[in-house]
Amino acid sequence: MKVLMILENDFPPDPRVENEIDILHKNGFKVIVACYTRKDKIGLEKTRKATIYRKAISNFRYKSSVGALRSNYYFAFWTRFIRSIIKKHGDIDVLHVHDITLFKPMQQLAKKHGLKIVLDNHENYPYLLQESPHTQGFLGRILSKHESWKAYEKYAVKNADRVLCVVDEMKNRLVSLGAKSENVFVYQNVVNLSQFNIPPKKNFRDTGAAKFIYVGGVSKHRGLGSIIRAFTVLVKSNPNCTLDIVGSGRALPEIKQMVHDLKITKKVIFHGWKDFRDVPSLLVKADVALIPHKKTIQTDCSSPNKLYQYMALGLPIITSNIDSVARIIKEYNLGLEYTWGNQESLTSAMIDLANMTAEEKMQLGANGINLVKDQFNHNIEGKNILKMYESLSNEG
Repeated sequence: MKVLMILENDFPPDPRVENEIDILHKNGFKVIVACYTRKDKIGLEKTRKATIYRKAISNFRYKSSVGALRSNYYFAFWTRFIRSIIKKHGDIDVLHVHDITLFKPMQQLAKKHGLKIVLDNHENYPYLLQESPHTQGFLGRILSKHESWKAYEKYAVKNADRVLCVVDEMKNRLVSLGAKSENVFVYQNVVNLSQFNIPPKKNFRDTGAAKFIYVGGVSKHRGLGSIIRAFTVLVKSNPNCTLDIVGSGRALPEIKQMVHDLKITKKVIFHGWKDFRDVPSLLVKADVALIPHKKTIQTDCSSPNKLYQYMALGLPIITSNIDSVARIIKEYNLGLEYTWGNQESLTSAMIDLANMTAEEKMQLGANGINLVKDQFNHNIEGKNILKMYESLSNEG
């Protein structure tokens, strides 16, 4: 079977897509990737696992995606691009569309050429858009109507031949929109153990000391302001604690200013953006990992890559009470949960974990390592992708 993946990104990197290509390649699928490029990357690249087509996109065309449901300008770029690849490769069987934006124009091409179509939901896209900074301004609100994207998503999940999503909570939500349960498969954003080394036994700091770490985007809905305020209280009683922030984003200057104003600059280290492949070297030096995301419809159905990275590296985790992540933390005893918006709840969780003994921290971390080895890894989760494609193949 030959699969054409359509990705609205400059690729690589994308851990989820790379893992999907890996499992398909290992099982005899031929994979083509179509993506745009905003960098000076070659238009055609053939790797051992996939053929990658890249098409340069102008900044204006790129930004026009926010109004894709109101104008055909953005869709036209992709329709021409994908049509040319289908024409060149006459034996494509499936269009595998990553996220919902391009579903309708790709559906039209699939119908015209007799292809199946898979929708791969990385996110709760309408709600992700609703929270994104570029939809908050005057023009963004005019061009990107939340109700229109909700209706578009509902149409997509009901009309795709198969739907792939990131977690059970997401599947339940998509089924509630009208997707057939038997057509929706879950592939969580787990780690690929062949590319991710689990370290030997980790040494933790003892009672009253901990290096906390946050990895991810630095935006208002990521909850870093709350982390900084809680950490300020923590270090008054636990001066041997520190905080690493790995990532960048629009709120970074504000967070840095907050750290300065609260006079904790010697305790907080900003590492800036790092390639995901470089993150483990920072995580292995930490004692406690943080997932402080704002509780929303989007985050309640999310599967953050960093959750599984934290687990694989044996770190106890503090998470806000977002449904999908908090369920895993509680069910497998991986750390502590706090109530989003309750500053006292967060502060208490950070103090409690800092005050655990090294052995107690190690046990929480060991639970995560064992879970990744036995269940939450690419070899196990990848079987769901194969089951999805097998069911699609059986339809003829």
